[in-house]
Amino acid sequence: MSKVSVIVPVYNVEKYLSFCLDSLLNQTFSDIEIICVNDGSTDKSLFILERYAEFDSRIKIINRENGGLSAARNTGIDAADSEYILFVDSDDYVSPLLVENVIDIAKTHNPDYISFNNFVLMENTRKLYLSFCAIDNSFENKLLTEKQLPASILSDIPLTAWSKLYKTKIIKENNIKFAEGIQYEDGPWGYEYFCACKNFVFSNTPLYFYRAAREGSIMMKKDNSVLDVLTSLKLGDEIMQKHGKFDKYKKSILKLNIDLIMFHYNRLPPEVKAGYFNAAKEYFKSFLQACCGECDVDDAKKNYLLRLFLTGSNSDLDKAVKHA
Repeated sequence: MSKVSVIVPVYNVEKYLSFCLDSLLNQTFSDIEIICVNDGSTDKSLFILERYAEFDSRIKIINRENGGLSAARNTGIDAADSEYILFVDSDDYVSPLLVENVIDIAKTHNPDYISFNNFVLMENTRKLYLSFCAIDNSFENKLLTEKQLPASILSDIPLTAWSKLYKTKIIKENNIKFAEGIQYEDGPWGYEYFCACKNFVFSNTPLYFYRAAREGSIMMKKDNSVLDVLTSLKLGDEIMQKHGKFDKYKKSILKLNIDLIMFHYNRLPPEVKAGYFNAAKEYFKSFLQACCGECDVDDAKKNYLLRLFLTGSNSDLDKAVKHA
């Protein structure tokens, strides 16, 4: 049994796949299995996987009919035979020190939850940025119980599946599955895992390279499928409520969700914006209802944007963004 299962969903990424696999095979910590779930690729992705698997037995290929990112990740979880799980998207790549770094943290503290930082590589400009997410230095690399976590923590760390080391036992004993049939599924799954954990370690060390603005990626879609963002956020809120964690973290959740909603709003064409704005308005009304009508996020700009969603129109929001 390997120490770490790295789950890599693969769908039509022939341009990037070799770079991703090379970064995993070059890890300084070698006791890993790399579970590549080919989600019905129609390009040369499967050929690339088979070529790599011939030369390194750590690569395991699972072929399945196309079912989307969530289904591919769930397939990988079912196949994982390890103490820990990492997720890596097949158009991204990682530091050669990723696994060694997080396993060192695991050996030192044995936390249920390990979060690390990332770089963002803009595919359209080839510029590299450090993620805006970062925790306060006073909390970094320390073993914390859930009671010790600051209420701001969920807006201070990347809310992505690929920025964490997970205990396989916790995932399987709690039957934590990615929601299938929707996009932007990282949030609800991440909240389920977060709520199942008793202790945590957070690192600001960037170990993952996220490729942004890539043509064909889910995050760049500009049609009505973007409404799945709001479905995902609502699922996340319900999960936190179910586990009794919503009240403590509601401000950081709202702060994060305003950013996420605005990120997608700003890239949408006019014919999609109005419908998305109206759906976001209903989401925020529902969120504030769960907060008993009041939730100040301690950020003047975000509070202003929230008021525009609640009482204004999408044209009001466009004017505010233009003059910001």
